[in-house]
Amino acid sequence: MSRAFVKEADGDAVADDLPERPISGEPNYVTPRGLILLREELRRLDSARIALATDETLAAKQTCKEIERYLRYFNGRLASAVVVERGTVHEQAGIGSAVEVMDEEGAVTRYGIVGEDEADVGRGLVSWVSPLAQALRGHRVGELVTWQRPDGARELEILSIAAL
Repeated sequence: MSRAFVKEADGDAVADDLPERPISGEPNYVTPRGLILLREELRRLDSARIALATDETLAAKQTCKEIERYLRYFNGRLASAVVVERGTVHEQAGIGSAVEVMDEEGAVTRYGIVGEDEADVGRGLVSWVSPLAQALRGHRVGELVTWQRPDGARELEILSIAAL
């Protein structure tokens, strides 16, 4: 094929076609801590954008485009945030709860149920829309719940529910 028919970007062009980050169709429930994290991320991104504003290199321009995309995403998430205030009494598991469970082998694990943007499985924080949180939500201490996992169902006993 002739090179005349192939559209290639100029060497100094910045990609304008970055796809937007998908936004969940679920309500944007957040804990008070999650609201703080959203605001901190916006401040961090804005500072990074400002720091790059005078840099005319191609890499800086591309990074600015990516930062602007994240700013749009997090501004949208902040605007749609619904803060879930939980009191100190947690009779049922829900957003803002720390839930301690025991599995069928006797292993005890603690999970925090949080908003989608604050989920961090490595720290034991699961999104309120995750299968695990869906299995736990609305249940009380002493109840058995079934957690539907890709590798099969697992039964969990709720040992305690506390504020995060």
